[in-house]
Amino acid sequence: MKNTIVKNRYSRIFIKISSTVMLAALILIIVQSCGKGDTTQPSAETVSSSGNDNAVTTTVTKQQALARLNEHFKNEFSPITMQQVAGVTKQQFRQWLRNSIMAPVETTYLKPLLESEGLQFVIIKNVTVLANGKKANIGLIATTPAFYQQYTRMVAIVGYTKIPLGNPNICSWKKCDSYSRCPCITWLDIRYGDCPPDRCQDNYDCQGFSPTGDCDGELTGIKTYDVLEAF
Repeated sequence: MKNTIVKNRYSRIFIKISSTVMLAALILIIVQSCGKGDTTQPSAETVSSSGNDNAVTTTVTKQQALARLNEHFKNEFSPITMQQVAGVTKQQFRQWLRNSIMAPVETTYLKPLLESEGLQFVIIKNVTVLANGKKANIGLIATTPAFYQQYTRMVAIVGYTKIPLGNPNICSWKKCDSYSRCPCITWLDIRYGDCPPDRCQDNYDCQGFSPTGDCDGELTGIKTYDVLEAF
């Protein structure tokens, strides 16, 4: 009888020890599983962050765009600051144009552009025109390929803040910018007497020769459209 009681006592102790060991093992497995789940999460976030960083580095910044504008117009206008440049909608651009001395060009020169979608518009305020020392607000339009032949990649409208004396003509002609031998810019400005002839055409330099590379962004890959879109 005593032996049976001892055996039963040891059996109960063995069962308790086994249950404790199994419970401890189960807890350990759960803890390890949770730990693995925690370690995988930062890795996924790092990949996502890296992808976003790459996207940002390929975007034209406002500082890059401003530097390019100053390259385009370094022989035309006083240095341009960030505070002088504003990206605007087509409707805002049209309103600015109608309130300026250059209002007639809306219908005589720019109607196809202002009736189209997908263009970029920028207004540069209060620059000095180097050719005559007068103050002006400059309207810029970045076109799309459908308009390259007629308007080139960018149109510049020189809107003087004071109306010139006499009977000036509003002229439109194509001229090379200051950035390189090309691309051409369609220029709308006030002139006394005859209007200047075209100095270039789309994808050709000012001497009439076709360059070996793309006339737009050939040095850095930054396109005229990208420059205006950045604002």
